[in-house]
Amino acid sequence: MGASSQSQVAGFQMNRKVKTNNSIHPVPSPAAPSCRLAFPGHWIRILILLFTFYFSLFTDFVWAGPFDDFGVGSRDAAMGSAYTAIADDASGAYYNPGALSMVKEARFGIGYVHTNPRLHFNSQESRIENVKGIPFGFVVPIGGIFQKRAAFGFSGFMPGALLIYDVSLPPAGQPDFVLDHHRLRQQTMIFAASAQIFSFLSVGAGAQMSATIPTSVSMHLDALLLLNGKPTEGAPPSGYDYTVDVAYILTPVAGLMIKFAPWIRAGVTFRDKLDMKINVKSSETASGLSDSPQALDIMISSHILYTPRQYVLGGAVDILPDLTAAFDLIRTEWSGFPNPAAHISISSADPEVNRALPSVPQPPDPNFSDTLSQRFGIEYRSGLIPKIKTALRAGYGFSPSPVPDQTGESNFLDSNRHTFSGGIGLTLPVPWGLIAKPVELNFHLRYQLLEKRRVTKLASVPADNPGRPGYTIDGNIFSGGLSLNLSF
Repeated sequence: MGASSQSQVAGFQMNRKVKTNNSIHPVPSPAAPSCRLAFPGHWIRILILLFTFYFSLFTDFVWAGPFDDFGVGSRDAAMGSAYTAIADDASGAYYNPGALSMVKEARFGIGYVHTNPRLHFNSQESRIENVKGIPFGFVVPIGGIFQKRAAFGFSGFMPGALLIYDVSLPPAGQPDFVLDHHRLRQQTMIFAASAQIFSFLSVGAGAQMSATIPTSVSMHLDALLLLNGKPTEGAPPSGYDYTVDVAYILTPVAGLMIKFAPWIRAGVTFRDKLDMKINVKSSETASGLSDSPQALDIMISSHILYTPRQYVLGGAVDILPDLTAAFDLIRTEWSGFPNPAAHISISSADPEVNRALPSVPQPPDPNFSDTLSQRFGIEYRSGLIPKIKTALRAGYGFSPSPVPDQTGESNFLDSNRHTFSGGIGLTLPVPWGLIAKPVELNFHLRYQLLEKRRVTKLASVPADNPGRPGYTIDGNIFSGGLSLNLSF
């Protein structure tokens, strides 16, 4: 099979069919091969489903990692997400499960975040949509015999409105900001529990979760009928219906919080990797392999969600009674990142046809590297406004790119990132005594800058590669949001 035929085999399309008023309407496929899964975006219904999940262990959502770049609430986001040794609110299930049992009152938080990515390939803006979403969570201490030395918590993120989850299965060589293309639009759920072993030490553990997502898809496999370079006579029209099942996945998280003194704390957090695949099976007919058309079994698989394993070490120091500084060091094991392009295998029940089948080239290992990121944050609490407690916050983070120089045929786009953040928090009394304790309103802005990166291709790279002879990438991601925190 020549290069042209191989490209056709690798380039298949899938698109979700949306059911509305008892009728089926196909959703047009985007330019890149994709599978679309649609979820409802009614927030009240989503909240009910999520809290029901805690008791019934059943849901329809997928886990991924928007928290890593955009925070859980506005307080931690404003402090550059240097929060592992603080985590004293509803974000604790994510940042440090061990910190939950050091919170002695029930806390609930809900917010809103908006992201605006502007990423460029050769000065042309890449198509990555703006994302709006609702982060929320809670921590509840357990009384009775536990005397509030134990607690459980939850952190979650729901993208806004009607979420179209676009699972790209790009052909090899297609330029793609692969680390950004999905994580801005992915749901997150983390449950955790914690116990205070000593007054200065608490530990916690939990799970980050994804649940089964059965979906009906329409696959266009015309290219797979071109094994001999000609369309199969009498081939059925494209648009076959299949069911894709994504298996239930549970991966662990754990944390440790140590208070060396009332003014100095340290935290350690572990988050295991999450790797989710889809497998699509099909039977098609092709001619040119023998005297008569032959049935072929086609298996298409792809990694649709991947979150790398992380080890986090954090510290926080109260430099003054009203001034706190914090830092996080994060080791992220990107070396396990799988190529997201489709893996395709074709076989036949006829041994002779099987021997005549050409081999389908498989995506190469992307060879990403492990990274060590740094984050720093500061918070100053004051009484600038009478009767209102005010907190001013700022943060900075640096994340080296795990993507090696793309001098070969692949074109994974990424660069070193600098994140600048800031925000304000206001603690307000509630009028008319509707809530006994004051409420906390937090606001934040974050600016993530991708360094300009220049890539030069090797002379051996085919002339039709979209990255030849070289390219530059850069960009930024602006995000902002607010959150409301309640204590009971």
